[in-house]
Amino acid sequence: MSTYEREELRGVAIHYLLLAQDKKHGLVKLSDLKKVFPKTYDKKTVIGILDEVVREMKDLFGIEVCVVDTGKGTFVLLKNEIDSGVPYLDSTVDSGDKLENAKKGVLLAVLMYIFMAKNPEIPSSSVTSTAVSDFLETLGLNNIQQLDLEKLISPKPTAEFITEGWIDFEKSSDRDGNESVFYSWGPRAKACVDPKKVFELFCAIDGGDPEEWKDYKAFVDSSKKDEQRSS
Repeated sequence: MSTYEREELRGVAIHYLLLAQDKKHGLVKLSDLKKVFPKTYDKKTVIGILDEVVREMKDLFGIEVCVVDTGKGTFVLLKNEIDSGVPYLDSTVDSGDKLENAKKGVLLAVLMYIFMAKNPEIPSSSVTSTAVSDFLETLGLNNIQQLDLEKLISPKPTAEFITEGWIDFEKSSDRDGNESVFYSWGPRAKACVDPKKVFELFCAIDGGDPEEWKDYKAFVDSSKKDEQRSS
């Protein structure tokens, strides 16, 4: 492959990712991204060019690109970290900002609930959609004006938190055909949200001692060490 061909393919891949930032919320399947490369190129060449694309996205545009394996597929994510602080509605901001703060509040509440409700020793464990809905109702988040929870989180590809990759869902049926829906952290949440901060936020709200949640504390401490070793 000539230098010109390599640069051209790099440019095509970067253009694809920049478009994805607007049209696909910066979240694309790795298999879709690979389609921009001719089938005649071997896997090693494609991976090499993608590594160059990741570096150039960071150097040229300041955009961090990471690859997340969800168990259901591999995604390429243009990283956009969210604030892990406690969101609130400030009466001094306009209604548009209030709505965005409310959305962030719902998102953080859902991510925190899913994290704390599942077994930390089983990363693949999920939480039922019914439990999540009941939790949001308990918090009164279902009564916020102009906020349609179903448009934010529901077992549909069009739901905002699903589309943006924050939440993932899976359906299963028992022998009698009764369907259950389970939620888990999506690829964006796994890449952008620090479990330790979520755990600390929960403890701050709960008012309890982190040592009372030994399994969770051990999990987040272990995750942090793994992250430091890989960096």
